Amino acid sequence: MKSASRVAPLLIVAAWLMESSIILADTKTVEFQGRVTAIDPAAKTISIRARQKEFVFNIDPQRCNIVKEGQPGTLSSAQVGDAVVGDLHGEESGPVVTRLFLTAKPETGVRVKEKPGFISSPYNFVDPLSPATEGRGAIDVRGYQRGSMLVDHTSGKIFLVP
Repeated sequence: MKSASRVAPLLIVAAWLMESSIILADTKTVEFQGRVTAIDPAAKTISIRARQKEFVFNIDPQRCNIVKEGQPGTLSSAQVGDAVVGDLHGEESGPVVTRLFLTAKPETGVRVKEKPGFISSPYNFVDPLSPATEGRGAIDVRGYQRGSMLVDHTSGKIFLVP
């Protein structure tokens, strides 16, 4: 009975996230972001506050790739207050969290002076003599809200849109 009461909220969360977030139609994957509010390694759950709502996700360590501060991590390496960006994949058996990126204090992206609306990751050095361009250090953030979280896939760390 206890596990059924945990699965129902997860299905509701998945439905809400799929309606209100960016969905990649081909893979039915939804990206979510927020702050960790609780971790229960014994129950294999993580609670995340996003958009003024609290979500509890079941984590299958065999199916979820966890990255903490750019290094391979575990659910136990998550800490309350960490910034988190994750992927929720819709499957016939139900939603599955496939990736979690965790960063304690994400840095703010660096504005690209010659390209308004573009930023670069604060974790990657871009030679100041060669201008950043999209695909080579510059990320188009037009349409993103200030404070949105992005993942630098090179370093595995989260950074913020200025």
